[in-house]
Amino acid sequence: MAIKGILNHILVRFSCLIVLLGNQSYSVTDKLQQGQVLEHGGQLLSASGRFRLAFFPHEDGRYHLGIAFNRLLPDSVLLPQTDGIVWTANRNNPIIGESGNLSIDTSDGNLKIFHSGGNPIPVSLVEGARNTSAMLLSSGNLVLQEMNSDGSVKRVLWQSFDYPTDTFLPGMKLGFNLQTGHQWFLRSWLTSDNPAQGSFTLVMDPNVSNKLNVMWFGEVHCSVVFLNGSFNFSSSITNGRVNGYDVTYISNEKEKYFNYSIIGIITYPSLTLAVDGSLQDDQLSPIACELSKILENQKNLACRRSVSPYFPRKYGFMSGERTNFNGSDDMTVYDCNIKCWNDCSCVAFSIRNETNGTGCEIWNREAKFIESKTYINTSSVYILEYKEKKWWIHWIGPIIAAVLIVLMFCLCYLTWRKYKAKEEKWWLPLIIAVGVVLMIPLLCYSCYMIWRKLRAKVKRRTYRKNQKKLLRELEDNVSLPNIHGRQQGQENGQNMNHELKIFDFQTIVAATNNFSATTKLGEGGFGPVYKGNLLDDREIAIKRLSKRSGQGIVEFKNEVKLIANLQHTNLVRLLGCSLQGEERILVYEYMPNKSLDFFIFGMYIEHVRSCISNTHHFSTMLYYFLVLIWFCYPNFETDSSRKNLLNWKKRFGIIEGVAQGLVYLHKYSRLRVIHRDLKASNILLDGQMNPKISDFGMARIFGVNELEANTNRIVGTYGYMSPEYAMNGIVSTKTDVFSFGVLVLEIISCKKNNSCYHTEHLLNLVGYVWELWNDGRGLELIDSTLEESCSSNEVLRCLHVGLLCVQDQATDRPTMWDVVSMLTNDTLLLPAPKQPAFLIYGNSQESEVLEIKLENCSTNNVTISTMKGR
Repeated sequence: MAIKGILNHILVRFSCLIVLLGNQSYSVTDKLQQGQVLEHGGQLLSASGRFRLAFFPHEDGRYHLGIAFNRLLPDSVLLPQTDGIVWTANRNNPIIGESGNLSIDTSDGNLKIFHSGGNPIPVSLVEGARNTSAMLLSSGNLVLQEMNSDGSVKRVLWQSFDYPTDTFLPGMKLGFNLQTGHQWFLRSWLTSDNPAQGSFTLVMDPNVSNKLNVMWFGEVHCSVVFLNGSFNFSSSITNGRVNGYDVTYISNEKEKYFNYSIIGIITYPSLTLAVDGSLQDDQLSPIACELSKILENQKNLACRRSVSPYFPRKYGFMSGERTNFNGSDDMTVYDCNIKCWNDCSCVAFSIRNETNGTGCEIWNREAKFIESKTYINTSSVYILEYKEKKWWIHWIGPIIAAVLIVLMFCLCYLTWRKYKAKEEKWWLPLIIAVGVVLMIPLLCYSCYMIWRKLRAKVKRRTYRKNQKKLLRELEDNVSLPNIHGRQQGQENGQNMNHELKIFDFQTIVAATNNFSATTKLGEGGFGPVYKGNLLDDREIAIKRLSKRSGQGIVEFKNEVKLIANLQHTNLVRLLGCSLQGEERILVYEYMPNKSLDFFIFGMYIEHVRSCISNTHHFSTMLYYFLVLIWFCYPNFETDSSRKNLLNWKKRFGIIEGVAQGLVYLHKYSRLRVIHRDLKASNILLDGQMNPKISDFGMARIFGVNELEANTNRIVGTYGYMSPEYAMNGIVSTKTDVFSFGVLVLEIISCKKNNSCYHTEHLLNLVGYVWELWNDGRGLELIDSTLEESCSSNEVLRCLHVGLLCVQDQATDRPTMWDVVSMLTNDTLLLPAPKQPAFLIYGNSQESEVLEIKLENCSTNNVTISTMKGR
């Protein structure tokens, strides 16, 4: 047997020699001098024979220049040609075909890849290099050296170890050069056959010196800590092969890095950052950051997954709504796996381009999979498999415990009987009693499990029934797709033009990080509003119905029905809604500049209230103290700089935009709509400060020929409500005109209508403006920040229009169509305004205006609802 082994050893070495000598186009060397060319099919072989530099083929006829282990060694197994590549020069710039060659450019002394497909691809980038040569060292490091005239090495100009790709070799560094700022890190391949840069990066933690982080799209995917001379890898590294990897941490004033050396015999020592983000040893076995274990142990998911992250590959088609997102074209199957797992509503994903393994698509909850019996014209779909425990698994523990206790009693009895000559059968009732006692808890536990399962089933059925009922009610005026993505009503042949998305509640939870306080934007009459980020990186605003809110399902359905049927540039866009048990959520497009009142009033009271709302009763006292200051000092501001962002041009654009939106609601929309709650906090501003009218929960739909109506339900905000509506419940388009007029006066003056102004009669803003207008002092109302940017004629014209809109009699007020004409046509003569409806704080014998007691006003601008009998 020994002789046979020696003969095999000699044959392997002889075959290796034949392979190396078989190609006559090059000689085996470890150096590349100026004037020499490493052509396709040639190679540089390190002095140890362990590494080789050559062009390696990949998919679609692409070639990359790389360094790989020389697998043609004794006692090794021949592996595919691309296996064992440890460094790639042109990973993002492959060469098409076999035209590539490597040489040193005589003009600058740099290593470059020349090919027929375009400009040379630089491998090294050094300046002022002359008389250079390249050498592949026994460590696998490709170095570019500057040579002296006598052929000795003058200095090393560049080395591949400073620019690793996905493999960490002995002698390499992972860390930072503190003097130059250079960072040594690993970057995974895109796919197993494409060395382009992938999604995972292994870097040293800049804040914790003894830790390496695997990053995924800028986020920490996994961490490996260095303690007591070794990393917390699995046993194959820390304990296997007699601690074969000796890891060292170096820190000085110049550098901070990790490296390692080999103790013992390891044929091809390496640590590789794989395409799935795991760290693999020389046997390509995961030793840390295994993807399935990371996903299964994640603690930061907003939703709680009750299953393991197992996505088996199946062939067929998905029917339902898919999600594409930015950057999905470059995502691999592993990236898509992470994306799907982190999205609480995702149940399946697929790869669009199966040729190169990129392009991610995911499907939301309850999407249907149609399996195909053949692989022809089908796609691969990875479906989340629910590995739920069987019902009998819950019984295993109690049954085993019961059996052990019975056996213990039997053993006790047999021991007692062994030492007793007289046999008695008193033990039989004892065993029966013990058995009954043990069976009672088991039966109770079984009944509890059955009851819990039935209760969950009933809750699911009730929820689905209520959801279907609500969806049917919403379908009266709007087309709603079901959660599968197919529009309801299509099966009946209905033709619906407008579509509204139903968001899964878990998607909303994930988007808002479980409705965390950091994502909260504010709170209104409907409830709190949060900022969220969907899986496709879209920013959304989420309005959640509060249990303490005076509004409810009526306002929810009203808003969904209305906004889904209204399309205008000055109306906020409703993206969808979410229904989960008692949860009622509206999803809007996100407005980065918040609402108009945030700028023109410069108040932080609502922000302070949201910040201190989780504290004790002191928060309530502090809030009302701030409100008292604001009421007594109407010009009190905490941040006047925000008003400076709204010059007159932008304010006039906001006035005109709101007017255009109201014209659409009153005249041109499919439904004739009266908003009934128009105020500064309901005017949202996009990134360009364009206004968007929002909050249609209180809106009223009119018929085509209906001019006004009576209502028993008075809703809105005092100060913005017209007198005929507030006192008699009469609703018409002139109700919104009055609110618009108040809004115009507030935009110009940056003063709130509900505040009192220190004149003889303590008037509100409308009365104060009327007094200034009659005295010819209208320009005194202009906010101080507008003095340099505004035109006095244009401001006075807007004041004039505002006073026309707040006249006491509804018949005297212009329509919104007339208002737009007045604002845009400077030559149009405006009628003189009549006395408006305004508020006097206190009794006055001389005034004949409408008087409302202060305690009936909403001083904090929150929408209220009042029931009045008529």
